[in-house]
Amino acid sequence: MILINKQITKLLGYGILLSVFFSAVFGRSFVGLLVKNIQLGKLFIFGSFIISLIFLVYSFIDYKYFYKEILLSRIHQLIIIMFFISILINNTTFLSSYTFKSSSYIWTISFIFLGKLISENNLLTKKIQILFMTVLPLNYLFSTGRYPDFFISFFNNYSDKFQFLKGSDILLVYLITVILSYQLFNSPKNNIMFLFTSTALMIPLLLFLSRGAFLPASIFFIIEVFFWRKEILKNLSFTLLITVLCIPIFLASTLNVYGNLSFTKIEDSIQTADENIVFDNVTSLIKDKNTHKVFFSFYILDGRLTSEDITSRWRLDIWQDVVEDIYEDNLFISGYGYNEIIPAMIDPNEPGRTGRDGTNENLHNYFINILARGGIFQLILFLAFFSLIVNSLKKENKIFRVTNFMIAALIAASFDPSMEGVQFPLIFYFFVGYLMSQNLRLSKSYQ
Repeated sequence: MILINKQITKLLGYGILLSVFFSAVFGRSFVGLLVKNIQLGKLFIFGSFIISLIFLVYSFIDYKYFYKEILLSRIHQLIIIMFFISILINNTTFLSSYTFKSSSYIWTISFIFLGKLISENNLLTKKIQILFMTVLPLNYLFSTGRYPDFFISFFNNYSDKFQFLKGSDILLVYLITVILSYQLFNSPKNNIMFLFTSTALMIPLLLFLSRGAFLPASIFFIIEVFFWRKEILKNLSFTLLITVLCIPIFLASTLNVYGNLSFTKIEDSIQTADENIVFDNVTSLIKDKNTHKVFFSFYILDGRLTSEDITSRWRLDIWQDVVEDIYEDNLFISGYGYNEIIPAMIDPNEPGRTGRDGTNENLHNYFINILARGGIFQLILFLAFFSLIVNSLKKENKIFRVTNFMIAALIAASFDPSMEGVQFPLIFYFFVGYLMSQNLRLSKSYQ
């Protein structure tokens, strides 16, 4: 995927890399930067919309310019076409900013092409990969009370919102860093050592921030260990030594994050550089349920799945209400469309769903959101789209690299509104596209 001029392609490519890098480091704060009173994230979404339209038209002429398999291209086209059918059926105002906001999960798919552009033009060099590797320790430092005053003040002045990194954002960086390490180190022993040590460092933080991030990280690690099983058994003494060395890393990280080794959240767990600026953010973190105690708190009540944990119960109620509502309103085929907030979020019988500031409208589940907005057929198309990516990679013996990354990220998006934002889908789809275009075969020990 080479543009008209190689110099323009290179300039655009480095701009894309910088955007992805800063999105990974600063998350929501970065995409909220104001450019003439317009959020940077809105410009990204508008850009993804334009790319989607170009893809929709040009892929009928030459689908191989975007995807190697015609079926993958046709599925992507259908997802976009269904949006236009929906706005006609629901009399949606096409030029409304809310229409683009509520349908952003459709347009952000096109970020895949940015990753392919970078890969096919060899712009993500080893030096830049090393730069991306530094994001994970920065995320850790910034999330454990070491966020520099300068950046806090900067984003408060020039962004619409300063926000600490969410667990799902850090999870995504963790996944990408591990995958990039496989390309950089190119040594099974070094790969295993980095996988184990980075996991030991990050797991306590992910558990503290969000069990929706901790769970996919754990699944990702287990699958990676399974893939590396031959090398692990071949170098058993080395692996055992690394495992022993990871114990103090894990304990030190736990003590740093929680302030204790009992995984109990206390007010001194996270120290901040400026309490007046970030007090509300930290307080909301502290008041969360202790994440390690709620994984098996689910039960059935009056035919509905619920939980002893308040946060889990809140999400489960929303998801089940949405499914029941669209069934009762005969909207399983078409969905609610893109005109308004999903009714379940503003149910007068369920006050508090819009959050303390009254602005939350996210269902906190990527797939439920697709079902609610576009109906069952659109959900099937999205599932088919991801399945076809996996299938195409399987044919090229790349499945182990991208599939595990995708599974973990999509699990996180099933408990979080991350895919309805900007930075998460930008990073996710960018690296899916990048990895799809890479020669990712490793030694036979990782098959």
